Amino acid sequence: MKQLKEMIGICKYCIGDCIRLEDEQFEGTYRCKAFEAKEEDWYEKYRKELKDEIYISNR
Repeated sequence: MKQLKEMIGICKYCIGDCIRLEDEQFEGTYRCKAFEAKEEDWYEKYRKELKDEIYISNR
């Protein structure tokens, strides 16, 4: 299992009680029906990550 901090998308802000995390090939996701936030400010961190990713890809 990959560390949650290394994953893309919202997985690193989830409580991590997902069966998909057991798959070693799973890279993360940007949408999940079973998402349960473990942090109050997860959405702000997630938005910043997306902005940084878009900025880097446009360079």
